[in-house]
Amino acid sequence: MPGSDVLDTRQFTPWPEGAQLVGGAVRDALLGRPVADLDWLVADPAASAREHAAALGGSPFLLDGERRHWRVVLPSGAVHDFVPLREGASTLEEDLRLRDLTVNAMALTESGRLVDPVGGRDDLRRKLVRMTSLHCLRADAVRPLRAVRFATTLAFELEVQTRSATAQRFEEQAAATEAATANALPFMVFSPNY
Repeated sequence: MPGSDVLDTRQFTPWPEGAQLVGGAVRDALLGRPVADLDWLVADPAASAREHAAALGGSPFLLDGERRHWRVVLPSGAVHDFVPLREGASTLEEDLRLRDLTVNAMALTESGRLVDPVGGRDDLRRKLVRMTSLHCLRADAVRPLRAVRFATTLAFELEVQTRSATAQRFEEQAAATEAATANALPFMVFSPNY
């Protein structure tokens, strides 16, 4: 993993106008892994996706209308997602702080400058999967699963507080599922329509 905070961005050309590369592509580039799934933070995801698709011969489509996420699939199979700032963020750094894990909360500018407000690069060096905050880990039921998935696929350790928060969230989700099943089962079993 290079030590400089300026990285070579030539592998990501053409660079979408006004975009920052965010998330897993930055993580994988820092680890020296192949990158085929790129997330671009842009002001206008629809326009950027269409322009990028036209330049590279890809197919653009709306992935998530509510969050304004667009995807471009290239003939090579590479995937480029175009997203706006997350709800609650007004800057790149705020957006990164709202992500689930520090190793996925980094960005690259077109000039190759690494933006790392939560210490993701240090966690990569330490081979550690760490939540950006308890609030962010709990914001989505899938995020604890992602923490475990990344620890497993990267052969990293879950940071102690992240491990504890993940285990607690799994226990809460299991209890909620058990309660919902216990409430619904009698209606299903004893229903005259069953």
